[in-house]
Amino acid sequence: MRRRREGRRTEKKKVWDLTMPLLGQGSFSTIFSFNYEEDPQASEDDAAARPSRLTAATKFAWFDKLTAHRLPPDDSTLRHVRSVDDILYLARAGARWINLLDVSRLNAERRSQFVCETVSDEYLGRVGDALAPVVAEVKERGLFDRVYVYGFDEDGPECEPGVRKLFGGLKERFPGLRTASTLRFGDISEMGLPLDILICHIRFHNETAAQRWMDSGSNKTYMLYHSIEPSGLGHLNSFIERPAIDHRLILWQAAALSEVASGWLFWAVNAYAVGCPANPTPHGPVRRLNGTAQVDFNPGNCIWWPKWDFWANGDGQLVYPGQASKPLGSIRLASFLDGVEDLELLRMLPPADRLPLARRMVSAVDRWATAPPWVCRGRRRLTRGPARRRRRYSSDPALLEQVRRAVASKILQNRHITEVCSTWTCTGPRAPPP
Repeated sequence: MRRRREGRRTEKKKVWDLTMPLLGQGSFSTIFSFNYEEDPQASEDDAAARPSRLTAATKFAWFDKLTAHRLPPDDSTLRHVRSVDDILYLARAGARWINLLDVSRLNAERRSQFVCETVSDEYLGRVGDALAPVVAEVKERGLFDRVYVYGFDEDGPECEPGVRKLFGGLKERFPGLRTASTLRFGDISEMGLPLDILICHIRFHNETAAQRWMDSGSNKTYMLYHSIEPSGLGHLNSFIERPAIDHRLILWQAAALSEVASGWLFWAVNAYAVGCPANPTPHGPVRRLNGTAQVDFNPGNCIWWPKWDFWANGDGQLVYPGQASKPLGSIRLASFLDGVEDLELLRMLPPADRLPLARRMVSAVDRWATAPPWVCRGRRRLTRGPARRRRRYSSDPALLEQVRRAVASKILQNRHITEVCSTWTCTGPRAPPP
């Protein structure tokens, strides 16, 4: 009998001396909307409703799941003023932005009940009265610089009078309160709107106009977002059937396409809409089928039904309702965590170094290159004709790892130059030899 020879195998591993910043201390923030209602009588099945209904005890399991993935559970679609308990949780978790209310949807069952063109004095007063107690509490706790109000979701130029009256009136009543919107007005940099946080769809981003917006006033913030669009093959989106690396690369667009964008919004992580032909029955907690890896959750999301007869698999669903009202993460949720961390790594580099590296994964080709350079242009269809061009991107995981290593190497190289320059007098583009 041959004796097995014992031995040792030597492996070399390269450890990068880099630390991921804590949530809230990085240079990039996210608003991935988690929509729920607190109900002390909520059952296990209610977590699968839209919006999810959770008890005070079970909601924090969902909060923790999202926070662990660097997507703190903010919500841009709030119809009721956020509770102080939620605000304190988000602040402790490190959330940069905390929405108090969608001021164009106060207590409204459907957004269509709000007429953006003619905001009444009575409605403005009700919104202000609803916000007053929580604004006072937030100020007392020193968190006023982290809260905002949202409104006028993807509204066009016809809503300008309402924007000026509602946002302007709230700013007059609560000086310093920040306002945020996904307005589609065209170039708003010279309009003097009472808006602080402009959130632009990735399809309509134009870097020159975005920089004009940032220069149009003090304390401005510019963010990007994606939605069910762009939905075509060849475009990055977060549908279930897309490769996992595609979800990770969605946030690389912020590094490859913009120097001024400092955040990303996604409309929902738990939108379990049913009732359309693709998904007619209510959801329940996710259960395995006969002990296999298959589950009984229909991923078709009827969010647009009955206005439009289409759906997308997993659109607005990054977490799922599990047993005992506990959340179940998805592969896409984990991929977004990787993407957020990739982005923090990329943003450790100056733009001159960051952009060419990021564009090895996501190209800066503008599909609407022949269209006017507007930020968040209006509702005109710009998806036909010669102006339609796809952004190129690579789904090669080997290339992704190669680029990440190049980014880390460049960060350490820049750090070494900085350290050397701290002990030498650097007068030119090159640092002195170590």
